[in-house]
Amino acid sequence: MRAGSLNKYLNFFKKAEAPRNSIGESTVSFEDVFNQKVPVSIRDVQTTEKYFDNSVLAKTELIISMRYNSMINEDLVVEFENRKYEIIKINNIYAQNKQLLIAVKGFDFEWI
Repeated sequence: MRAGSLNKYLNFFKKAEAPRNSIGESTVSFEDVFNQKVPVSIRDVQTTEKYFDNSVLAKTELIISMRYNSMINEDLVVEFENRKYEIIKINNIYAQNKQLLIAVKGFDFEWI
C-alpha cells in the first residue's frame, strides 16, 4: 500500500449506550476512538449478499483500505462525509498485520 493512495479521512467511533430518559427511551452516543481522523482509501460499491430465499444478508456500500490497527473491530462505527456506517467485515490482508480491508454499510436507523 502506498501512502499517496490513502487520500480520504475517517473517524472511528464506539457506541455508548446512555441511560434511559424519563419516558424510557434509550439514546445512543458516540465516543471518538482515536481522537483524530484516520487516513484511508475508499471504494464505492453496491453489493448485496442474499440467502437462498432472496432475503438480504448484508448490503455493502463502501470498501475501506487502511493501515493495520489492532483497535479496529466490528463493534465500531465509521463516519465518512457526515454519514455513519456500521462495519460488516474486517479482513486482515494475508494475516500480515499491515493492511485492513473493511466492508461497511449505512445505518438503517433514523436515530443515528
